[in-house]
Amino acid sequence: MTSPEETVPAATAEDDLALVLVGGGARAAYQVGFLRALATRYPDLKLPIITGSSAGAINAVFLAAQVNPLTEALDRLADLWLSQRVDQVFRVDSRSLVSQVLRWGMTLISGGGSLAPSVQGLLDTSPLRVFLEQSLTPTESGEIAGIARNIAARRLRALAITTSCYDSGRSVIWVQGANIENWERPNRCSRHTHITIDHVMASSAIPFFFQAIKLD
Repeated sequence: MTSPEETVPAATAEDDLALVLVGGGARAAYQVGFLRALATRYPDLKLPIITGSSAGAINAVFLAAQVNPLTEALDRLADLWLSQRVDQVFRVDSRSLVSQVLRWGMTLISGGGSLAPSVQGLLDTSPLRVFLEQSLTPTESGEIAGIARNIAARRLRALAITTSCYDSGRSVIWVQGANIENWERPNRCSRHTHITIDHVMASSAIPFFFQAIKLD
């Protein structure tokens, strides 16, 4: 049994209340701990707008796709982070690392010519994609079904994932939601879309180390 001080009734959530989850590797795991404490104190808390970038995008998409109460969703998310291992993010075996380094070396020596091997990143992040597919269970088309379901049920107003465009240097914010128009600002813009695993991978990409992802 909790005391009145431990649980505070949440105020009615406004449609424009937003949760912003930034990146930073382990910081994404720390976010879950903070959110669990917040959800315990405000058990009726609703988060109609969720945004994320880099590792924070993983948390954002997971929460946006959940139909369970926030406390249960955060418990599941905490279990995912607690069970996470380095080899679930990128391949750490010597053979994989040597192969990628050799590819980079041959590309540099050849000046990036057409005969040079394709270089996608110093580290092989295919384990991260597998982890996300198992955790987010996308549909055959690649969409994360829970997001559309929550938007239709008005449990979620919008989800936004931030990426960086290598060609232009602009920040591109990919938004899934109802009645949301694209916008343009100096050095940043938005694109309405259906969020997929590719958007999360693109947001999590680290220049040189992690493979860049092409998004339409």
